[in-house]
Amino acid sequence: MSSTQAWSPIEVLGLTRPKTQQNLCYALMSGGSLCTQPINKSKISQRNHCLYDLGRIPPEHISQQTLSNVLNDLADNGSCRYHTKSRTMYETKQRWKRRVERAFPQLGHAIKCLKPTRRAREEQVHPDANIVGTGRKRPRPDSTVEEPTDRKKFRPSPLQPVSRVPQTAPILPAVPRGAHPRTLGRTRTVWQNPISSSSEPVTAAEMHAKADEMIKNQKREQEAQKKEVQQAKKQQRNKLLEKLRKLEPGKVDLSGVHHEYFAMHKVNYDPAIATSGEIFEKRYLEYSRRAVADAFSEDEKRHFLHEDERRRRIAREEEEARRVAKAREAARLEEEYRQMQEEAKRKQEAARRIALYGPEVERRPIREGEECAICQDAMDMNGPKPLEWCSHGCGNSFHEECLGEWKNSSRDNDQAVRCPFCRKKMP
Repeated sequence: MSSTQAWSPIEVLGLTRPKTQQNLCYALMSGGSLCTQPINKSKISQRNHCLYDLGRIPPEHISQQTLSNVLNDLADNGSCRYHTKSRTMYETKQRWKRRVERAFPQLGHAIKCLKPTRRAREEQVHPDANIVGTGRKRPRPDSTVEEPTDRKKFRPSPLQPVSRVPQTAPILPAVPRGAHPRTLGRTRTVWQNPISSSSEPVTAAEMHAKADEMIKNQKREQEAQKKEVQQAKKQQRNKLLEKLRKLEPGKVDLSGVHHEYFAMHKVNYDPAIATSGEIFEKRYLEYSRRAVADAFSEDEKRHFLHEDERRRRIAREEEEARRVAKAREAARLEEEYRQMQEEAKRKQEAARRIALYGPEVERRPIREGEECAICQDAMDMNGPKPLEWCSHGCGNSFHEECLGEWKNSSRDNDQAVRCPFCRKKMP
């Protein structure tokens, strides 16, 4: 550890390595060992600067934010290309943080509450309880350290020691019963002033009652809006049905009706595309049939729908039958082709065997007590040892295991194996 450093980050973080492994990644693997992948030379110098600057800060002056910033820089500059911004590096940073906290329990105690948020400063509760939520600032407590005049420009450097007297943590007002914190943020005009500006104190029960009443009013407004939307849709649908009922059976013109129905259901309508019968035909006709189905409820007008549905059903059935027939024909042709290929392959293999080993002969039956010509043990067709025979020569049988050893020990220069009896080539 250098004389200018207050402590050694390498020892505390567990990054001690031999001199030959100083350029390797700092990612901690699942087994507890460090990664063995090298990192870039520029990253090595930046990583060393991060460790040096962190060691110069006394532990009692390191805040949680400073520690997080330095560990993030160390992880970015100390990881290889496989572990950059990975889950393994995130877990490694968490382990580093726990090691530092265990080594220095007093870490960041002097500046734990350095700068409260704006919302926390505005909502601090004063003992008077009359300025809560009114927007007026709470009087500052007596302090020997002056606050900086420009709060927006006050940004302490993450690598410089900062010594400040700890401020008292802000006391936030209690969340009313039945209200979610996110709801408080959205309805700022309601919750910024939950207590009246009068001098009378407000109890917690009254605050809860006001919150419940506000939630009920919001629910009533939402239900009223929902009913208005449903009523408007119902009126629009009734107008459309009334227009469809006035149509005569022989003169059905749905050009304007289609546009209104598409607008009611918020569907894009383009007459040029809808009447072309190419791109928009399926969706256009589907919504058109639904509109007509709602209107044609009388008996004397239903035959239009029945005829249209019958034609479409017949067309769909014919198309499905053609598709199935085409698929069956393709499967039949594929099966025939596969059988032809297998037959040609079998014929080719038989011709090759005849050319190499001659025509096949019948297998000679095994007599009782006959012995294997190789191992001199008895042979039996139903015995535990499988048998093999010379199919292109004498037809004698042998033990399969014995014949395998014979083939391995008696190959000719042309890599051919010959029968022990007839000396003909065996496959």
